[in-house]
Amino acid sequence: MTWTTMTSPYEGSYFAALTTRDGALLAFGMRGNVFRTTDFGTTWQQIPLDTKQSLMSGKQLADGRILLVGNTGLLAVSSDDGQTLELHWAPKGKGFSGLAETGGQVVLVGESGITLLDPAWLTAKTAAAGK
Repeated sequence: MTWTTMTSPYEGSYFAALTTRDGALLAFGMRGNVFRTTDFGTTWQQIPLDTKQSLMSGKQLADGRILLVGNTGLLAVSSDDGQTLELHWAPKGKGFSGLAETGGQVVLVGESGITLLDPAWLTAKTAAAGK
């Protein structure tokens, strides 16, 4: 096994990473920092997110959207392969540490135990934010 350290664009902590269907890599974590690379870390783009809350986990959903979750009910959604993120907050404001998708629902786990999220809620919130 060979390990290679990638040059990081950020000296803080990362809590998770994911590869998108189109081959981009998103690395995210402390203080709402999200970085994206499409060339295996040779260059990085910071993705703006108007929060200092930490991101703990993420997944690309069946419909292609990317959902990142974190502290205090943070939900960040991308419809463009992680090039931009829209910020949303869960109604109870409790943090999420992980997620999975099953049966058309997103299952969130964290401070409130297990929460089911209908992905249509994110679509409605995104549409309302665009008005």
